[in-house]
Amino acid sequence: MKGTKLNLLIDGTRQPGSCARLSLAVCNKAAMGEVRRAAGAGIPTRVIDPTLCRCQSELESTICKVLEEFSIDLICLAGFGRNLSDHFLSNWKGKIMNLCPYLSTSLKMKEPLQEGLRVYGCTVCFTLAGTIPGPVILQETFMGEDNTDVSLSERMEEAKSRAVAKAVVLVASGIVQLAEDNTLRWMSRE
Repeated sequence: MKGTKLNLLIDGTRQPGSCARLSLAVCNKAAMGEVRRAAGAGIPTRVIDPTLCRCQSELESTICKVLEEFSIDLICLAGFGRNLSDHFLSNWKGKIMNLCPYLSTSLKMKEPLQEGLRVYGCTVCFTLAGTIPGPVILQETFMGEDNTDVSLSERMEEAKSRAVAKAVVLVASGIVQLAEDNTLRWMSRE
């Protein structure tokens, strides 16, 4: 199972019982395969080329206009490839999540086999101004015994797929919310 973060989002939101809908794919490079994949899946796409913007604030203003045009209420950073300002992150507080291919910032998956780790996984967190990562929505783990680089990569893709699908449902359904004090609030499913 090999795919991009956008593929994981598309597949996750199409699972039976998902309350989320992927409404828009915003990319910063027109040649990205994600644009073709999203368009092929019937998802509107917008390419916002940073080189056509005079500054970061113009880029972010353009992004905001597109997000508002489509009434977007949850943003999943999926390889966007640009840093977003604290101002942008504050304006969309509690509405931006990111998938990180590690369980801890001190255990980034650069050469995990050489590290001798036994448990691997990924983290889905809210993205906030000034915090990396933000409050953790969930982590998906798997045991790392008898792995090769290939099997570890495949198992990580499976873990990321499960994590994205679960996190999107948790946030889109309102079960998990970001409180004013930047902690998570878990709501019941009544």
